[in-house]
Amino acid sequence: MIFFLPRANDICFLGCLRSLSEEKVKIINGLYKWKSKQIFFSNYSRYLINKRKFPNPAMKEKRFIKSLIKLGIENKKKGKLFYLPTSDTNMMIAIKNWNYIKKYYHILGFKNFSKPNDFVFNKYKMYKILKQKKILTPKTMKFNLINLKKMLKKYKEVIIKPNVKDYSQTFYSNNKSKALLIKNFENYKEIINKNKKILKDLIIQEYYVVKNLKYEIPIYIYADKNHNVVFSVCGLKHLIHPNKYGSAAILGVCENKKLENLSRKIVKNLKWRGPLMIEFIYNRKKKQWGVIEINGRPWLMIDFFRRLGFSFIKILINDILGVDIYSLLKNYSKKKLNSIKNKSLHLDLSLITDYIQSTNYQEKNISKIKNILKSSKNISISSYDQYDLAPFKFEQKYLKKKLNNTDIISLLGIKNFKLHN
Repeated sequence: MIFFLPRANDICFLGCLRSLSEEKVKIINGLYKWKSKQIFFSNYSRYLINKRKFPNPAMKEKRFIKSLIKLGIENKKKGKLFYLPTSDTNMMIAIKNWNYIKKYYHILGFKNFSKPNDFVFNKYKMYKILKQKKILTPKTMKFNLINLKKMLKKYKEVIIKPNVKDYSQTFYSNNKSKALLIKNFENYKEIINKNKKILKDLIIQEYYVVKNLKYEIPIYIYADKNHNVVFSVCGLKHLIHPNKYGSAAILGVCENKKLENLSRKIVKNLKWRGPLMIEFIYNRKKKQWGVIEINGRPWLMIDFFRRLGFSFIKILINDILGVDIYSLLKNYSKKKLNSIKNKSLHLDLSLITDYIQSTNYQEKNISKIKNILKSSKNISISSYDQYDLAPFKFEQKYLKKKLNNTDIISLLGIKNFKLHN
């Protein structure tokens, strides 16, 4: 099996690259450029070997697809390649153009990895499915002024977000956030001005208030060919940036039996196979857990779990190759319990640096991070790997410049961080 790994989100890409390389599978890395001067720490990885340049799908969609087909034809005798996206950018382009590339690629989603499951990436479709199956999820409507008035009248506060993400993450670029909280109807003018070109692609969602990190939990699962959840672990977002609608800058692990059971029901209904993330928020009024988001591709912190000793990428590879995954999972369960006991944490240093800068280096915010880190006996850093040090060294040097010659490791008092295992 050959994996095609297109690069979009650098942390996700680097994590997948390391996880795949540890299993000694062949990887073809698809690299493309952005107009902005984006820094890629993965450029310095010792595992970035088999590189191939591609047109940027956000700007040259047809050329990108033609390049994918050409790559597939070149490797036809070796069998289909496995297309493993590292962001919604390169997942959505595969979904939209699947009929053109399906002869040459497998992808996450259905039983035989034969096609992508677009319901997972379309929030309005997902809302209707979950509602039909009587699984709690926030009320969702397509964005227009009539619907906005209705939703505000009923819920007082609502969320605006993209129904599906486009190739260049336009909503995030326009608003510097994955979603917007709307408290009154007058805010709609600002939304329209910033998002004129994508208004028809937005949704309005009921707002679930979260005041405690224990009530907003992502669960990371692996589902087998019979759509059974064979392994899962819950995450704890100790620090999110940007606040509320950003990504986890510090992620921990925990266990929640209710969410594990609910995830089994969702996966069965989706007929999903492979890794999947389901994000839950607790609805205090209804005293139930509700599904807020589903993500059907590798996650930003995918390599965290390899470091803890239970790699989701390894399960995927064994599953594809028909190797028994169940003996592997017995050992995984033990390591999961150990990581929870040690209060293991995974850090994205770049996000933490952005958070510190956005809060004007206030000592209370730096102390907040230090207090989170004190509780852990096992800390890892997304760019760090003891067998692949160059990306971490480059990130450390890059962030030192951003922080006016201050080293982020020293600033936070991080000691004895290491590769897990």
